Amino acid sequence: MNSAQPAPSRQDLVDRATNLAVTFAERRVATAEARKISDESIAEMKEAGFFRMLQPKRWGGLEVHPNTFFANGPSGSTPSSAPIAAAG
Repeated sequence: MNSAQPAPSRQDLVDRATNLAVTFAERRVATAEARKISDESIAEMKEAGFFRMLQPKRWGGLEVHPNTFFANGPSGSTPSSAPIAAAG
């Protein structure tokens, strides 16, 4: 995303995470065998804007509320485990 595009809504970010969770679940075995998150999964998370969610707008981020960021983790996860669990 570039600065000319409007920031995604909270619901849009949650929807993106929900949709990617299905894809990441399908890759779970390959991810475990490779012992690393695939480059494809990293690219998808980057494209979805996940790495910029907590980054301030003045530095090109989305600056979303932390509750939105943590809503993107799987149900019942802790903040520290959410990115790992979501990535498969």
